[in-house]
Amino acid sequence: MTMVDANDFFQHKNIEPIKLDFSPQIDSYYERDVIFANELGNNSFSHPITNVDYRGLYLQMIEEGGARGEVIFTNNPLKIYDLGYIDGVCIGAVHEREKLRELFVSFGAMVPVITIQDIGPEPWGVIGSNVSDFEGGVLKLLPEDADDTAEKIREMIKEETGKSVDVLIFGDGAYKDPDTGIYELADPHPAIGVSSGLKSAGLRSGSKLKLVVDTLYRKGYSKEEIITYLENKEGEKVEENLGTTPRSATSIIGTLADLVAGSADAGTPIVLVRGFKYKQKS
Repeated sequence: MTMVDANDFFQHKNIEPIKLDFSPQIDSYYERDVIFANELGNNSFSHPITNVDYRGLYLQMIEEGGARGEVIFTNNPLKIYDLGYIDGVCIGAVHEREKLRELFVSFGAMVPVITIQDIGPEPWGVIGSNVSDFEGGVLKLLPEDADDTAEKIREMIKEETGKSVDVLIFGDGAYKDPDTGIYELADPHPAIGVSSGLKSAGLRSGSKLKLVVDTLYRKGYSKEEIITYLENKEGEKVEENLGTTPRSATSIIGTLADLVAGSADAGTPIVLVRGFKYKQKS
C-alpha cells in the first residue's frame, strides 16, 4: 500500500510516498469461513441450551442505543475491514484482549484500538460488569481495589470473632460444563481479590496418587504399607515425573466457591473453605 498527501505531492514533486508492506499479515487476514448478514436470509442461530438468538439480541441492543449494527460470523476479527471504513475498534474479548489488540496494531490499524478494560474506571473498566438497573442503564463493576477490600473484611472478621481467616473475593469459576458446553468466565480471574495471607499462594501441584498407589502395589507393598508411605511420604520408592496439572491455588478456591454458591438467587454470598493445602510461591 502506498500513501501520499495529494497537496504535498503536487507542491513538492520529489516527495517520497509512504509505503506500507502488509504481506506478512496477509495470511492472518485470509479467512474463507465467514458468514455475512446478507448470506443469512431468514436463518438464525439460537443457542442450543438457552435458546437465545444472541445475534438478534446484540443487534437489538445496538439499535436501541441509536446505532446501526451488523454481525458477521468468523474466527478472524480482521474480517471487519470487509465492511468498509471503520473509525475505531473496541475488543470485547476478556482473556485474549491484549493478544487481539496486538493483532490489529500489527496489521496496521490507523484508528484507535481499545478493549473493554479501557472503558470505565481502573483497573478493570467494564470487564466482569453486571447489569444493576436495566432500564436506567446502570452497571455493577468489579471492586476498584479488591485486594484491599478482602483485607478489610479479614480484619473485621478477626475483630468481631477472634478467628484468623483469609478472604478471597471470587468471580466466575473457571469451569466448562461438559454436558452443555457452556464456559462462563467473563471475569478476568476466578479470584478477583485476596487478603494478605493468600498473596503468596502459588500453583497447586503434586503426584498422581493413583499411579503411586498402583506402582507400590505392583512392587508388593501391602495396603498398610502403602497407607504409611502416603501419610509419611517416606523415601523415594516411586519415581513419578508426570505430576498433576498445575493450577493456581486461588483460582481453584475461587472456582470451588463459585460452583458451591450458584446463582445470586441461591442466597449463598459466602463460602467457607477449610483444610485446603497449597504451596507458597518460591
